[in-house]
Amino acid sequence: MSGSFPPIPKSSFLVAATPPSSFEEMDVYGRLRDIVKEYGANKIALTSSFGVQSIIMINMMQECGFNFPIITLDIPGKGFDTQREYRENLRAHYGLNLCIIEVENEKDKRGAMDDALMRLGVAAEVAGIRSDQTSNRASKRFVEYSEDIGVAKIYPILDWSDGMAHNYIVSLQDETLWHPNYALGAQTKGGRVLEEGENKTECSLHGPNNI
Repeated sequence: MSGSFPPIPKSSFLVAATPPSSFEEMDVYGRLRDIVKEYGANKIALTSSFGVQSIIMINMMQECGFNFPIITLDIPGKGFDTQREYRENLRAHYGLNLCIIEVENEKDKRGAMDDALMRLGVAAEVAGIRSDQTSNRASKRFVEYSEDIGVAKIYPILDWSDGMAHNYIVSLQDETLWHPNYALGAQTKGGRVLEEGENKTECSLHGPNNI
């Protein structure tokens, strides 16, 4: 089948009833349901940094009635206390099934994430990255495949703009679900607010050498 997605071994996703063009035309809820139909809810994991816009995928997952395990990475001793507090707030609110992986530094993040995906038997990793966030993400496709670990990487809100993300967050109305640092117009990197003087570059999980 011709289309914008690469072939995905070990999965019939691209030759299933829903072709790639239709997947693109679905809303995010439809995309999530289609992913579950293809892979099964017990074979899917959401990856999250619990940054300022992480609530989007988490809340949409819950609205669809799914509770995928959420894999998140933590570097002990390195800042981001606000991120950890927010993570625990959302865990308590939604009853999230969290898998917290501790790593020593930024360079270890992708390897640690891949190890966790394989250990949990995940067939599809869902992440809330968007094509307008960085130049590398602009070249991402809705569905990609990591041959090294045999896992599909799926980005349901890849085509959302920052304005769409903001509108969704404020539509929740419950500000207790917002990241404490969330603010209209805030620049973000990897889902977190940029520190003063920091460049808007790619995070180590979804950089140019990582699918």
